[in-house]
Amino acid sequence: MLIEFVYCALWSFFSLTAAIDSATRAGRSSSLGAAAFFAFAATAVYAADAFFKFRGWRAGQLAQGQRTVQKATNVSSANGGGGDVPAPAY
Repeated sequence: MLIEFVYCALWSFFSLTAAIDSATRAGRSSSLGAAAFFAFAATAVYAADAFFKFRGWRAGQLAQGQRTVQKATNVSSANGGGGDVPAPAY
């Protein structure tokens, strides 16, 4: 979860810098204005995802799947742990 949080936070920063750069140059071209709008939207989405990843990391959640706990048992017997298993017939 921590790796995903760092990933989202970095991309949020990258898209924010691209949005600011596009917004400062938007007077030259209308396409840069559209790029700035979508870059700010991407910044908002990545920042929200980073926030939720951070909260999940602090709560101890897993990134994917479920945590299953398995109890290991050791079985041994006098004949080398074979128990009631017959020898293979060749």
